[in-house]
Amino acid sequence: MKIAIYNSTYNPEISPLVHFGCELVKETIAQQLDRVGHEYYFIPWQQCVNNTYTISDDTDLVLVNGEGSWHNKKRHDMLSIAEKHTCVMFNTVYQNNSYTASSLNKFKAIYTRESMSAEAVIADGGNPTVIPDIILTNENILKRNKSSVIQRGHIDHYDGVKTLQRYKPFLDQLEKYSHVASGSYHGVLVCAMLDIPFSMWPSNTHKMIALAKDMGVKNTHHTDKSSAINAIPETMAESIKEYVVDGQNKINDFFDNLTQYV
Repeated sequence: MKIAIYNSTYNPEISPLVHFGCELVKETIAQQLDRVGHEYYFIPWQQCVNNTYTISDDTDLVLVNGEGSWHNKKRHDMLSIAEKHTCVMFNTVYQNNSYTASSLNKFKAIYTRESMSAEAVIADGGNPTVIPDIILTNENILKRNKSSVIQRGHIDHYDGVKTLQRYKPFLDQLEKYSHVASGSYHGVLVCAMLDIPFSMWPSNTHKMIALAKDMGVKNTHHTDKSSAINAIPETMAESIKEYVVDGQNKINDFFDNLTQYV
């Protein structure tokens, strides 16, 4: 089967701005599709918003990578693509869109990354399923180590362990810390995978509080950066470890069964 991945958010050949989470998402998609034996190609988000992309005639399925893009009615193209092709929306946030049930149900399926986005899709008449962000299965994260030294740090765009860089130097820096506060959604997920206790503060959507809720640790979500930095738990809750394992199983099952949509 040939698959197009619409809305690839990591495209350094087009833009010099890079983000470790976007790179991890793209790499994980490739790892998973290689694992299940499908042919694939990526469509950069820049081509999606400019309507300059091409989907080849022999493409069987379009996977729309919602990631952090599908909120506040910013990306109508991610809705209209399902009117033209056989599409599955996956790995997405969904907030403040107010789309119609008929438009949402043009997707063969909608998979949100967390439960608050699923609730928002349901409120608009869609029928979503929650599967955690796919980086939980990234092979290169799972090979990494936790710091053996007690040291606290934080993850943010422009200070601490910076998100606006390639993921390998990001992981190299993160490995120096045993406890972390994060303003980054993907930063929290990496900490969960590496068994690093964490706290978090709000981002640009409901994704952080929703993630804390789904992990069973709403107490780790704080109102602001300073509060989160001063309230990192000493140990990681068992519910987070269970979230990671359950999420990995759901992600693998999703990729195992893509042929059901064509």
